[in-house]
Amino acid sequence: MLSGEPPYPKGTMFQKVMNHHGPTPPEAHLKNQRVSMQLSRVIQKMMASNPDERYATAESLINDLIQIAESLGLAPTSPDAVVWTTPQFKSHNLYWDGTRTWMAVALVLLLLVYLVDRMQPAAGVNSEAKNYPTGAPTTPGINENEGSTPDSSIPKIVNIAPETDQSENATHESTQQDSSELVSSFGFDGTEWSQGSMLGNTEGIWDQLGDLGQGDSLIEVETPSIAAIEMKGTEQSPDVSTSPRNLDLSRPFYVTETKEGESKNVASLSEAFAFAADNTVIEIQADGVLGLQLDTIQFSAKRVILRAAEKMHPVVRFDLSEEFNLRRPLASRASIFEIGHGGALEIYDVDLELIVDPDTTVDEWSMISLSPGAEFLAGGSSFTMNNPEQIASSFVFIPESESADNPNFMPERMSGRPTTVQVRDSICRGQMNFVKQLDLHPLDVRIEESALAISGAIHRLDGSHSVETSMATEAEPSTSLVLNHVTAFAGDGLLSATTGDHGTLESVTVDVRGSVFRVNRSQQAFVAISGHLDSDLLIEKIQWRSQSDRSFVQSSGPIFSVESSLRFEPQIISQREIGATLEQVTDTDLFKLRLPISISSLHTVPPTAFDLQEGEEDFPNPALKAGNDGRDAGVDWSRSGLPKTLPLPAKGISNSQFGNDEL
Repeated sequence: MLSGEPPYPKGTMFQKVMNHHGPTPPEAHLKNQRVSMQLSRVIQKMMASNPDERYATAESLINDLIQIAESLGLAPTSPDAVVWTTPQFKSHNLYWDGTRTWMAVALVLLLLVYLVDRMQPAAGVNSEAKNYPTGAPTTPGINENEGSTPDSSIPKIVNIAPETDQSENATHESTQQDSSELVSSFGFDGTEWSQGSMLGNTEGIWDQLGDLGQGDSLIEVETPSIAAIEMKGTEQSPDVSTSPRNLDLSRPFYVTETKEGESKNVASLSEAFAFAADNTVIEIQADGVLGLQLDTIQFSAKRVILRAAEKMHPVVRFDLSEEFNLRRPLASRASIFEIGHGGALEIYDVDLELIVDPDTTVDEWSMISLSPGAEFLAGGSSFTMNNPEQIASSFVFIPESESADNPNFMPERMSGRPTTVQVRDSICRGQMNFVKQLDLHPLDVRIEESALAISGAIHRLDGSHSVETSMATEAEPSTSLVLNHVTAFAGDGLLSATTGDHGTLESVTVDVRGSVFRVNRSQQAFVAISGHLDSDLLIEKIQWRSQSDRSFVQSSGPIFSVESSLRFEPQIISQREIGATLEQVTDTDLFKLRLPISISSLHTVPPTAFDLQEGEEDFPNPALKAGNDGRDAGVDWSRSGLPKTLPLPAKGISNSQFGNDEL
């Protein structure tokens, strides 16, 4: 009913039965964009073929539906306010017809017994009244004078923005305008990152900002929250007056349900995740830049939703240098979120930034680290990797599976649900790969209506430490990469995959629709595969799904390149051999950016950097109105869910010294 068609509309009856027993049900929001991602996840959980993955109780389902209802602006009905109605037509109950006489006799006897008992004199009754406590404990962070404490099982939306007079608003608007002009004055115009070029030294940003330095000022995001977007079209809005008011700004993280069944405000995000129960919402009840978060967040076997309060767009920055310099000095990898087996994280309307410290022993940084079967979903957010020293980094990191080296166990990639990465209406920027995968467990990556400005590859797949299994399987390809209306600047192109000297690769399915890319590294292939296998075997690893919506690649290198250690030089592959239908542009600039961009400044790129060139009469831009529906290729910036402006990045730990910008 939500998508307008059955979950499996095609195929024979046998195929449909097999599909219903598959590992992952289809996602309703991909078929109907009006269905929210949260509601789609609820449907998937209800349709799971494994009973252990479904809702255990009706209460847990109702709690999730209440959260979705609130995001749509629908106020949930309390149990005391339920109105019971009598159906117009009643079914004929033969059992009741045959027992009405005996039931009437039994009721008369019970009434007689009750009357006799009431006529007996009361003896030994203590008439002294008992004193029960009338007060109730208050939720931390809630003013006792503001009214009764609301039901902790229902997530509330809070607006704690202080009221300002007209003079203060005028000052704020002036500051915002000055900051916007300052960012736009740095000239994000270019076709290639190079040494000493546009924003090659971000130190100049903070020198010109003056009092706005240290990155603690925010260019206010004009984008409404996910809750506000989904409320459009309805006259009902959340009752903010009944929400818990967090008057203590030192505790901005509101946990709707802890493991003890309570709700509370806490000071740090790591503390909030430690308290959060399964399917819990953590709401950030503050606007602008929050205090630095200093700890890694680790969890598994639960789903947590991190979102901004209504009409707020917080900036959460992580500086993990203290943790990895003092408490974990020998660690080689660092992540903001380390999500274990069975864990799931959803982020909405939040700006997240990681400040990379080059002085630690860490040689692999990431924002999200996912174990096999874990999930990550994001919408209406921005993710900034502040890494001007260009240390190896990724937005999402898939480490090696611990059981991959043990041949006695069934390979992880042949069982269980796939690892999931879904990003929509978001911006990712910085010196990093988008996804780096070291484990061959099934992986599903979907990027929709999003913009990327990264120095590495959109998907980097390293099978150096994986081994070929002799167990035959009819499962779907191990990795699925879907990009729908994506605008991306990527130094290493779309896909960079290797088997190494002794490893292997599983098949990769690539589905690109209505997107536009620019590969800034000179002579870099858009899709590059290398390894010790024969070229034909490496080519077979790529399964390209052709789409009618045109996609464009602006680059000086080849579209497909295969480099086998059995050959002396790389082999250029035609699109026909792969089945791709990309349109390569080499002599025309698709974007307004014309001056070079340095790698060390990628974390400062604003949304305006992704604007398409209008084109001229003699040289029209082919990416404009290239879609079957008349839309431009790439991100549709008219969508209300996309950030129109971004916060200035924090002044990095070592921003005065940059690495080599040469490509």
